[in-house]
Amino acid sequence: MAEAPPEIAAAVLLGVRWFVILRVQPHWPVVLGRLWWPIALALGACVAVAASPAGVVLDSATGWATAIAGELLLGGGIGVVVSLPGYALLGATAASAGALRTAPGPLVRLAVSVSVVAALSLRLHHPALVVARDHADALPPGRPELWLPSVGPLMQSLPLHLDSMLLLALTLATPVLLSVFVLRAAVALVGSGPTVAKPLSEAVGPALATAGALLALAASWSVYPVGWARSAVGVAAG
Repeated sequence: MAEAPPEIAAAVLLGVRWFVILRVQPHWPVVLGRLWWPIALALGACVAVAASPAGVVLDSATGWATAIAGELLLGGGIGVVVSLPGYALLGATAASAGALRTAPGPLVRLAVSVSVVAALSLRLHHPALVVARDHADALPPGRPELWLPSVGPLMQSLPLHLDSMLLLALTLATPVLLSVFVLRAAVALVGSGPTVAKPLSEAVGPALATAGALLALAASWSVYPVGWARSAVGVAAG
């Protein structure tokens, strides 16, 4: 097998890694659907070329297979950790849709879209770009023996990332869930009163709960835009 130039080999390996990192993000396919596959591939290639990683010599099919397998595993591990805020965003929005008793799809797409716009307007994507630029220096492609000093602390901090994911999901979902709970409890209390109040509470109760939930969701987006925005770009709220 002909030996590829070291710089091209390193760029290919880094492109594979970034494709996997981007591909496993859960919220982007919700908005972009099947387009996320080619977009993630193109973004991975662009990052690999822009990063200009140090060259690596791969002179055999076995060497290529081993290097690509290592990049797939590393990209998958990093991608799962980075994707946790995205799962928090999807979980919180799905819980809100459940409280509203509506299909989660449209609300999830709306929440992700709003969060992405907020992230860009707040320039929260800048840290991600810095990480993309410096990533190849900390974890050189095709050099797994140099990864352990960086990957070890990342895996050790996984419980903290999981805790942040849970906290973020609860933070984003609480306004809607609490509002619905309070309004439904109030409607049930009214309905348990005089006989004439029961039909009225059954008629207006769902509408009041829906209106309260929508107001709470809008207020959450207005008061806490950074939390929603961070979840869209894979930055844990802290």
